[in-house]
Amino acid sequence: MLGVPFIPIQCPRCGTELPVPLIPNSTRRFGCPACGAIIECSIDGRGRARASFTTLEGAATKEAVEEARRSIEGLKRIGGEIFCPSCGADASSAEIRQRLEGSAARAYTLCPKCGREIEWASVPLGRLY
Repeated sequence: MLGVPFIPIQCPRCGTELPVPLIPNSTRRFGCPACGAIIECSIDGRGRARASFTTLEGAATKEAVEEARRSIEGLKRIGGEIFCPSCGADASSAEIRQRLEGSAARAYTLCPKCGREIEWASVPLGRLY
């Protein structure tokens, strides 16, 4: 970014100093080269930086749950209810669960009657960054 000033921030996880472009009212997400944390850095209107971090696994899990929530809400808008493909029970109000499986984060619900997993989203860890 030519002509944009940079300010140093510290990685909240490991303390490594990193340069961030000073663009007011902006948010950037990037990986720390030292520890691999995903840093979210927000610059407010006065040029103050605030940084937070998450792990790649945490970010993928959060993305999978959000994707599942959008899918479920979309289906409920169209049809009103969601039924288990195995036993036909109403699974509309089932809680979204998540887990890491191999190199992907999965979001699913459990059928309240038969316990079958109904998968709604799978986010590969490498897809995010």
